[in-house]
Amino acid sequence: MANPDGQGGQIIDLLKKLMSENNDVRKPAEVAYHDVHVAVRVPALTLALGYNAETPDVSAVVRTLAAVLLRRVFVNEYSQFEKHATPELIAQTRSALLGLVQSEPLSLVRRKICDSIAELARCSQDDDGNNLWPEVLPFLFELGRSEKTELREAALHIISSTPTIFGEQRDHYVSVIKSLLSQCMGGGVERVSYAACKAACAFLGSLRNDPCRSNFIDMVPAMVNVTAASVTNSGDDAVLQAFLDFCQRQPKMLRGSLEQIISLSLSISSTTDLEEKVRQLGLEIVLTLAEEAPSMIRKRASRFLQPIMQQVLAFLVDVEEDEDWATQDTPDIGDETTNSVYGEAALDRLAMALGGKCVLPVVMTAINGMLASPQWQHRYGALLALSALAEGCHKQMLPHLQDILTRSLPFLQDAHPRVRYSACNAIGQMGLDLAQDIQRKYHSSIIPALLVMIETSSEPRVQEHAFSALVNFISYLPQSLLILYLSPVAIKVEELFKKAFQELLVTRRTMVLQVIISLISNIADVAGKHFVAHYDRFMPGLKYVLENATSEDLKSLRGKAIECITTIGAAAPEKLRPDVQPIMNLLVRILEESNSGEMDPSDPQIAYMLAAWPRMASILQQDFVPYLRLILPMTVAAAQLQPEVVVVDSDESKDQFDEKDGWQFMTLTDQQKFGLKTAGLQEKSSACETITSFVRELGAGFADFAVDIAQVMQPLLKFYFDESVRQSAAECLPFLLTSVKGKGDQALVTVWQIFSQELFAACEHEPDRHVLSSLLCSLADCVDVLGALGFDATTMTSLMAIIQKRLQEHFNRHQQRLAQKQEEDHDEDADEDLEMERESDEQVLGKITDLLHSLFQVHKTDLFPFFDNLVPVFHTMLSPEHSDDEHQWALCVFDDVIEFGGPESVRYQQFFLEPLIQYVVDGSSEVRQAAAYGVGVMAMYGGEKYHQACVSALPLLAQACRIECDPAGYMLCCAKENAISAVAKVCGNLPSGALNLGDILPHWLSWLPIVNEDEEAPYVYEYLCSLILANNVHILGENNSNLPRIVRIFAEALGSEVLADCPALIKQVSVILKQVQSSPETWSTILTMLGEEEKAVLEKVLN
Repeated sequence: MANPDGQGGQIIDLLKKLMSENNDVRKPAEVAYHDVHVAVRVPALTLALGYNAETPDVSAVVRTLAAVLLRRVFVNEYSQFEKHATPELIAQTRSALLGLVQSEPLSLVRRKICDSIAELARCSQDDDGNNLWPEVLPFLFELGRSEKTELREAALHIISSTPTIFGEQRDHYVSVIKSLLSQCMGGGVERVSYAACKAACAFLGSLRNDPCRSNFIDMVPAMVNVTAASVTNSGDDAVLQAFLDFCQRQPKMLRGSLEQIISLSLSISSTTDLEEKVRQLGLEIVLTLAEEAPSMIRKRASRFLQPIMQQVLAFLVDVEEDEDWATQDTPDIGDETTNSVYGEAALDRLAMALGGKCVLPVVMTAINGMLASPQWQHRYGALLALSALAEGCHKQMLPHLQDILTRSLPFLQDAHPRVRYSACNAIGQMGLDLAQDIQRKYHSSIIPALLVMIETSSEPRVQEHAFSALVNFISYLPQSLLILYLSPVAIKVEELFKKAFQELLVTRRTMVLQVIISLISNIADVAGKHFVAHYDRFMPGLKYVLENATSEDLKSLRGKAIECITTIGAAAPEKLRPDVQPIMNLLVRILEESNSGEMDPSDPQIAYMLAAWPRMASILQQDFVPYLRLILPMTVAAAQLQPEVVVVDSDESKDQFDEKDGWQFMTLTDQQKFGLKTAGLQEKSSACETITSFVRELGAGFADFAVDIAQVMQPLLKFYFDESVRQSAAECLPFLLTSVKGKGDQALVTVWQIFSQELFAACEHEPDRHVLSSLLCSLADCVDVLGALGFDATTMTSLMAIIQKRLQEHFNRHQQRLAQKQEEDHDEDADEDLEMERESDEQVLGKITDLLHSLFQVHKTDLFPFFDNLVPVFHTMLSPEHSDDEHQWALCVFDDVIEFGGPESVRYQQFFLEPLIQYVVDGSSEVRQAAAYGVGVMAMYGGEKYHQACVSALPLLAQACRIECDPAGYMLCCAKENAISAVAKVCGNLPSGALNLGDILPHWLSWLPIVNEDEEAPYVYEYLCSLILANNVHILGENNSNLPRIVRIFAEALGSEVLADCPALIKQVSVILKQVQSSPETWSTILTMLGEEEKAVLEKVLN
């Protein structure tokens, strides 16, 4: 081609300037490039690609840049190009690119041209997968059959880049695609074979659950062989990475080749000549399959579990001696790229994925041998393995905990510091993952052992980790047990605190002092008011740190002091009172440094300040309000932090985004990765929790800030990077409404209108079940505060549509679980995972019924027209084939319909009446409770049209009342007590002629007392008192023979405190008791029939 001139010369000149290292040249060129209209840029870049390597002044680097920029145009601006370009220009561009692939002599440039073709092909499909570029597939197949190696590679690279390129024609070309991939993999040319394997991985990975997958399963063995060859023969791990991605996307396609794949994984990971990264990628295959298809691994690869665990443990012990390690003044975070750290994470992942029943027996056998090894690395690795197993194997570890501790505690005194360190790590991790159990049973072994180690250790890193283990252990130690150790521990910690403080003054070492302060904070938090006696041991030193630790290297220490002082204050608020003002002055001074711009956003003090303010608010209550104007700007700024996000194309390196700086990447499309910098997310979450705490604690004192904070929190309902942020935003909203309630309806409506639409949208689209539960709970609380305000017909219609959508999702997820249970690899462990999913779904269902309860409570029959569309859904949930939980929640909804709809609820009785009565004697106590409650509200609120139903329910209620229940079985007792209450409501509200009370009341009295249901107890005992005061012979018996029974019932009820919130009723009961007491002979006789506790209760009431 001739020397470039005209348009070609201009674009070449511009591309050269874009590559310039001189900012004064490059920056104007970037502006000029983006100023060129996209319909001009595309043909210009295509033209630049046409200059071959022999053209003067047009290097391969220039043409490579042209190809990269062209692809980016297609990625980011194709819709604009298509809109403004003529059909002829689009056709010319497509044709030119296809020609350039065949004519380009340089492989790097050709590869980049293929990337552009792949992206253009993707853009040339409509939403239904119809291919609007008919020439591309025949061209692709032609390249794939070419005798030229480089052209076959080009075809395969295009498929790898856009595996969906076949669109809706894929099924038509199945045999052609399979033939192309198979022949290229087995053609004997390594480069083509590797490219074909990557293309196959990408293509098969894109099929997801498509039935078409079955046509390609027999290709998997060849793909495994090619992957193995690529690791052995080339220094490139691209094929291995592609195969790993395939394993993640299509684990069940690998079922027939599982042994071959696991053998490959173990072979790569155990080959010490390979780079650590490649060995870890090899092991990652097994980890990925375990996480994506755990049942398949448990069922079909059990014989490989031992070699898999051996390889993981081999990684764990791959750690070198470092003589300076123990004396360093920074915590041992660990390099995640090393085999040892990777091995620890791998064992944790396997335990979480496969479960303790599968993993623990295999690993514990190896651990026991490693603990006896003379090599410190093996003892170190064994103890780290215990740490890694604790979360995933906690159920299976508990029965063996005594033996595990007997074996591991002695290593707190091991000769090697890193073994002692890992022993601390094991104790600390088990203290978290086996919380409560390990604390209650083994506190007397663990706490003294850690204190001895802390006192005798001379290595800062080991001592720091021993303190950390004690922090974790005490976090879940019951207060009653901590009190046993409080004084000796406080004395010892004070001694070590002073020693570390002196070391700080001499050496400026802070690591040990920081963790000691964390321990003090932790002890104060658990001990609560019992910490008051030890306040003066620590507060002077902590205040000194707060006031004087101002230099950059001491800011983390100062932050720890902030946390500790405010935690002690929350535990002992009265003791803190004299120190509150100087402490607040210091905290405000630190805050003013931040607001004046002197504090860096990454300053560690910020996180501690955010957590400290709610504690101070709880201490000061309304006295804290004046500080809000100083505190809120910093808190709001942290809550509004936006994380850095990037989308990295395949032609860009993500090496510039260091994981140590908090960057995490996930696959977005076949050619793009999404990157998120997580640094700052914790501060954002803490700030949101702080704001919510302010609003909750200060109530009306926060009213002046409610509108502004509502505008801050509203957008966070859709902050999808962090669930805790969304939960805090949801929790905050009803408290904001409550804070302005005293200002009148207009203030309520103003705040509600700020976030109501976003709250509805979040309830409709939230993907996380736990966050969804919080959102629904928040909405119900908002309804409770607002009453009828803010819910017009349009709003209510939208809300009911959201509820209906969520109910349909509930049923769909149920069907998905049923389908999963039918899969051939399904096993008992998988049932546990499905049960957890079911529980989260039932939690959402419960929150939906709570929301409907709030709506019915406020709107009553006005809700009926909007509720009509939901009636068939809840009617379906009452059918026998649905779960007990669904029966319970559907009954709760219809209970509300009756209670708040009154006689008008009869319009729905065909949907619920018969099952409601039948479920009174259901096998589930929760269902019986909801059904019995429904009969009771029918009697109280339903009117005469329900009377016959109430009468027909009495025999079934009697059966429910006779069910024996263990006092420890709370729900069983509540179901029985609801049935007893329902009988009382029927007897007390139906006309006297409708029932034979002489047959019913003696039985009813025999079922009393009720001592659990504080909502039902007032009605039951009010009814009983009314019958006694009316001298009802069926209750009192002939010659008052039932009085001893009645007095015992009252004694048990009063002793249970079920009437604690009913002073008027208690007074009425005491009047009746005094009437009985007025007959000394009768009273004395009754007392002989009572126990000492019952007598004490009566004496207290009567006196």
